Amino acid sequence: MKVTMGIEETSKGLLFSKKVFNLNLSVAFENSELSAIEQVGVKGHILYMAPPADDKAASRYAEIWPEHGGKLPIHVNQIMKGKPLTISYSTLQEAQQGMDDVKGCLRNLKAAIEALDAPRSDNFEL
Repeated sequence: MKVTMGIEETSKGLLFSKKVFNLNLSVAFENSELSAIEQVGVKGHILYMAPPADDKAASRYAEIWPEHGGKLPIHVNQIMKGKPLTISYSTLQEAQQGMDDVKGCLRNLKAAIEALDAPRSDNFEL
């Protein structure tokens, strides 16, 4: 699994410019990792719950996914496609915390994949 992450600052809005910090995430999986994800059955599971970048996004997320409390669910199959994913935050500190949280979630996914590849039995002499 090769992960590329970075934070970039952009301006949003035509009349009143507002700074937004985008966490750009790209994950490239090896074929063995993709098949392991299929075997584990976590393809449709939520990897990370992204907080909304602003109040407008929070209300939109709450309408679409009321069961997630106004947060944006990022599923495992979204990162499996190999396309870059962008998560927006309102402050740099939130973006950095989000980056740390995503790293932790990806480490947990990697651990689940490696646990599947671990040998199920062992033969040895004493």
